[in-house]
Amino acid sequence: MAIPVVWTASQILHAAGVSGLIPGAGTLAAAGVAYGIGENHAKDADEEHPRMRGAELAAVAGTAGVWVTAATIWGPLAGPYDLMTLAYLAGAGGGYWWLRAHDGIRAARARRDAAARDAAEWAARRAWWHRLAPRLGLHGSHLLALDETLLGDTMLIDTRGTGKRASQLAGRDLGERIGEIEMIPVGRIDVTADRIPGRLRISIRRTDPWAAPVPHPATAAGSPYNKYVPYPATIREPLVIGIDPESGRPLQVPLCDAKGGKVILIAGKKDAGKTVALNNLTERITACPDALLLQVNLSKVLEDEIWAPLAGASALNQAGRARRTLQFVCDVIVARSRSRRRTPVHQPTPGEPLIVLKIDEIDAVAALDDCRPLLAFIASKCRGEGVALVIAGQRATAKWTGGADLRANVDIAVWGKFGRAGEARHVAGQEIDLPDMGAYGEGASGVFGITELGGGGGYDKGRTFYLHAIGDLERIVRDRLPDRRPYRPEPALAGLAGAWARITGTAEPDGTGDDEDDDLPVPAARYDADGTRAKVAAARAAGTGPAGIPPVPPGMQAHAAAVLAERQRQFIDAYADVALPEPDQAALRAMLARPGGVTTRTAAQALPHGRTKIHQQLVRWRREGTAVLRGRGAGASWHAAEPDATYPPLRVVGDAGDGTP
Repeated sequence: MAIPVVWTASQILHAAGVSGLIPGAGTLAAAGVAYGIGENHAKDADEEHPRMRGAELAAVAGTAGVWVTAATIWGPLAGPYDLMTLAYLAGAGGGYWWLRAHDGIRAARARRDAAARDAAEWAARRAWWHRLAPRLGLHGSHLLALDETLLGDTMLIDTRGTGKRASQLAGRDLGERIGEIEMIPVGRIDVTADRIPGRLRISIRRTDPWAAPVPHPATAAGSPYNKYVPYPATIREPLVIGIDPESGRPLQVPLCDAKGGKVILIAGKKDAGKTVALNNLTERITACPDALLLQVNLSKVLEDEIWAPLAGASALNQAGRARRTLQFVCDVIVARSRSRRRTPVHQPTPGEPLIVLKIDEIDAVAALDDCRPLLAFIASKCRGEGVALVIAGQRATAKWTGGADLRANVDIAVWGKFGRAGEARHVAGQEIDLPDMGAYGEGASGVFGITELGGGGGYDKGRTFYLHAIGDLERIVRDRLPDRRPYRPEPALAGLAGAWARITGTAEPDGTGDDEDDDLPVPAARYDADGTRAKVAAARAAGTGPAGIPPVPPGMQAHAAAVLAERQRQFIDAYADVALPEPDQAALRAMLARPGGVTTRTAAQALPHGRTKIHQQLVRWRREGTAVLRGRGAGASWHAAEPDATYPPLRVVGDAGDGTP
């Protein structure tokens, strides 16, 4: 179209006698403008969107301008055989084919074609929805968006034309209608009201997302999720504990952000996967040099005992130490608030870490009357002082979690499946309707939702990484132990050094008998119900009084000491004269060999024998030199004895000379 227009304009300029200076000046101006436009557009160029450079545009404008200037002076038909016109036609044809072959023009043409295809495809999708909507009872609705996921697709529907609210349409009835058409379980269809009124969001998972668990990246070589679990990490970033199977996005739990430490509640029925979720959290916490883990568990402690070497302190089936640990955290909050720092919120560093108090089976701790006020204080005051609280239990009620004061201060709720739908409403209250993880996960374990309470009702959901095998946990602990540095209380907490020594089991016994309380099992720790506390106090008082044994006569001290030593030897011989069945001995030796060793209580929980018989077997092995007891008081644990490789064992050999031994 432009080719005849330019030629005609040149003929008019020549016939009117216009000076060649005018088109020449216009040529210079046009080339300069073209150069500037081209260079400006080239700044946004990339491999997907190439552009014509400024020099190329200036050359095109300059070439055309030079011919127009010459045609204005001499005429478009000048020269033999209309040479000017022939040159113009040749240049125009060559320029046209050059432009068609240019990467920028070809990319623009491809984008135009792709836009046309997308428009046609979108029109087909809208028409498809208008045919489907009446079958779903959504006549008058419109399709606003359709996005493919890893398992199916998600649709956003405008429901304003249906005459009903989106909240009225969202529910199981619409899910069942879609399931009848798709012939898939209704649990794989989510129908929820969008945050914008008048919109409905429908997610369909045509592929079973729960067919197999997702291995933890630390246990699966070449996992596509390795980037989400770096080592070392930082506690200032959200901790990834799983994955959303639909989008592939990480399932995250923040323990600390710019506003401070968080209170995290993990709730779900037995078999919901709470232990696996806690293992994932613990793996991430122990991967952060700027975090210090404190564990409290007065129930099943198998996994926590494995993680114990990486934790700062652990109170496992030790009611007294649990109380002291909670008191220590309260004291940390008070001490850090007086540290005169220059920031409103404590900033975690390796020297001043975020202290993460993890309490599994919170109901057992909350049952101790003197622990409930400590829990409430920690939950309400931890945010700005570099403390985070993680509690887990089978219910999310205030009574189960330690009282309304603690429950009101939960920042983030992580909920799994429950036995009854009503239990899920305790997670976020009656005002927010959270999805049923049992229905969403089709009964699979490890499926959780995560919501920020008070954050507007939004939530994420997915499946935690599978991290449950004892061998995997022990390998992670073993690999990280060389990098672990013992925590020393920071200057602001220097006054708590003694309390720290007591909860870590490194303090010397003070003679008060409080250390013995570490060994009280949880049922006996519920003192007021049966008067156990009074009985224990009476026994301690009787033990501190005079024994009433007459003194040893003068000159008989050595003989008395020898008799006492012999009686002790005889007692130990009789006490250790026991042998467990071979399979149980093998299992007990395996416990001795793992990091951190084993206590008699833990061994008795794992084997079908009482603590006394387990202790007798361990004492026998100590006399034989194959087991050792390390630590003192409540912090003592049994370990496999390491062979002494300083001197090889002696053996009789023959002499090479005369054959005598």
